[in-house]
Amino acid sequence: MKNSIYLAALAVLSAGVVGSAYAAKAADNDALAVNDAKVGPAQAASAAEQHVVGKASRAEYADPKGQWVFAVEVVKGAKSWT
Repeated sequence: MKNSIYLAALAVLSAGVVGSAYAAKAADNDALAVNDAKVGPAQAASAAEQHVVGKASRAEYADPKGQWVFAVEVVKGAKSWT
């Protein structure tokens, strides 16, 4: 069973309100949005690992709700969190 929750650490590590303004500039390549991130993927993964007390399996910079954040998947035992 996969439990999905938004980690509180991601809220702290959010990249700010860059989403809509940056999307207008980089509509062709949204991977460029990571240039404006306040933290890197390693910092986001480390914070998520500490929050869940597990191992980060992947980190993705995404804009799911209008705000760019690192979505980190953390595995602990047979469960995973995003």
